[in-house]
Amino acid sequence: MQPFMIIGNGRELVGLCGGFQMLGWEVTDPHSAETGGASMGFGMLDIKTELAEEKHTVQVTARSLLVENG
Repeated sequence: MQPFMIIGNGRELVGLCGGFQMLGWEVTDPHSAETGGASMGFGMLDIKTELAEEKHTVQVTARSLLVENG
């Protein structure tokens, strides 16, 4: 799954980390890895996120493939 989608006029909508998760239908935290419970997303992507019991984070870098000399 790509972390962006093309919207009107060839523009891209980017969602990183929690922002990407919120583009889906729902984010649930059944193990209380963060705050517990569930939150509704924006429904722009056909995904649902369920947080795992243990959280792993890594730092990454990226560039847009849609921007010249990105």
